[in-house]
Amino acid sequence: MNGLVLDSTALIQYGENKTDEPGSMIGLALNDPAHHIWVPAMCLATAYAFHAGNPTGTGLLDLIVGGPIIVESLDRDNARRVGRSAVNLGVTHDVAHTLRVAGLHRAWVVTADDETVEAAQRLEIITFDIRGTF
Repeated sequence: MNGLVLDSTALIQYGENKTDEPGSMIGLALNDPAHHIWVPAMCLATAYAFHAGNPTGTGLLDLIVGGPIIVESLDRDNARRVGRSAVNLGVTHDVAHTLRVAGLHRAWVVTADDETVEAAQRLEIITFDIRGTF
């Protein structure tokens, strides 16, 4: 494993203070330069949209992506791949972007979503389900 990819649900739960896992992972990344944490831009946008009007939620998101997190952008070529993956896997765009980033970096996916877990299993990507960890 090269690191972790935080999906929309992990970011949303962190913004709701329902899990402290992403915060714990940042501490791990700070102490181990070989450990990386990626946040797909589609997931970050989804989480910000969910927390719109909630200064605590958006503040926590600002905090988490202000550290050693790598925000994985979505350029034209990746947008094409993510769009095709979403259709082929039957998932939302943020889930497709999560799985693309995880596959590219050989990383685990941190999630609280059945759709993501099921699609990741089909691609043989390991998931860390954070439901009930707080």
